Amino acid sequence: MNHATVLALHGWLDNANSFDVLAPLLVSQCDVDVIALDMAGHGKSQHRHIQGAYNIWDDLLELNALIDALGLDQPILLGHSRGAMVATLLAASLPEITCQLIVLDGMLAMPVPSEEAPKQLAKHLRQHSRSTHVMPHYATVDEAISARCKAAGMEPQQARGIVERGLIEVSDGRFEWRSDARVTRASAMKLNEVQNAAFYQTLSVPTLVLLAQEGFGPWMASALAETPGNQCVQMESLAGGHHFHLDPVHAGVIVNRIHAFLKMR
Repeated sequence: MNHATVLALHGWLDNANSFDVLAPLLVSQCDVDVIALDMAGHGKSQHRHIQGAYNIWDDLLELNALIDALGLDQPILLGHSRGAMVATLLAASLPEITCQLIVLDGMLAMPVPSEEAPKQLAKHLRQHSRSTHVMPHYATVDEAISARCKAAGMEPQQARGIVERGLIEVSDGRFEWRSDARVTRASAMKLNEVQNAAFYQTLSVPTLVLLAQEGFGPWMASALAETPGNQCVQMESLAGGHHFHLDPVHAGVIVNRIHAFLKMR
């Protein structure tokens, strides 16, 4: 197996620390370098300009430019949740950009029927025309961790690294999220079932899909049940919830599966 670079894309409202458990295991067991990003509007990355948005395809130009700027030669794309959706769109659209795709508990976006497109766009426009949204404040980091756990169904030990990177201390000694409030607002458009299937069928790079049995796995399996198979895609269901890659036990299993997959290059 040749030495390679993994470009790791985190999920919605997470950040680069989403890969704190997985990255060291990948480096030691799979002989790869790992570059974990703070996607735009998340973690310590800048927010987009005033008219900017955070649709899943809005990251693609930035990722394409980043791969160019870093001189990466067909990095392995690794994505979790929203990051898995972004990575799938990029690999399906520009297969020459990557040698392999690995997605964790995500791949396809929840579809919106075509007839709902006007309603979806209206929701997006109304939310983006709001006055500046004030992010929640917390007296302590632990208070923010509790809020994140409640919202995302995470355990404190899973959430701590993400929360600590995602917070900034403000002038009165309290803490608020660094992330752009617009990340929480509705997308302008969402793919429908036919479009989801088209991206899935278009994948031509070796792809490993690891789904969480207590996460998005059941929905994803159902969504793909009537879609013709793709010989480039290996799909497996593993124990754990949506953030299973942040649990050391589940992360060990995930890395074993990834190691076997990478050896096939």
